[in-house]
Amino acid sequence: MKNRLLGFAALGFLLIALVLAFAPVVRAGGVDDKIQTLEQELNRLKSEQMELKKEAVAAAAAMPTFDYRPGRGLGITAADQSWAIKFLYEFNLDMTWLEGQDSIRNGDFELFGRRNRPYIFYYWDRGFYEFQTAMDMDAGDATEIQRAR
Repeated sequence: MKNRLLGFAALGFLLIALVLAFAPVVRAGGVDDKIQTLEQELNRLKSEQMELKKEAVAAAAAMPTFDYRPGRGLGITAADQSWAIKFLYEFNLDMTWLEGQDSIRNGDFELFGRRNRPYIFYYWDRGFYEFQTAMDMDAGDATEIQRAR
């Protein structure tokens, strides 16, 4: 019986050693499968990202462009340049400095609006047609303003 017990113990020990020896191999197969699954997921996500990037570039190309230059106004142009609109505003202030003219002097360093003109330009059919509107809201000539007071 002692030999039988020793045989069972040896057999159990060999079985445990066998299981422990092959466990990393079995686990490695599972890890390899997981790595391959993750690589496939990564490739799928990369392809989706490229598609989204292409869609974003196409959407940005379809947006109108805005440009602003001091003195030239704000311009909005369609992506295909089929139309454009430009806003311009001209506003000048003058300051009186009437040296030596005491009889008609209304005061030195007086500010008054000289030019007050908003403009709107609309271009259609790639600039073939142009519509322009401007409002002349000038206060008048500088001498008229000074004499009116």
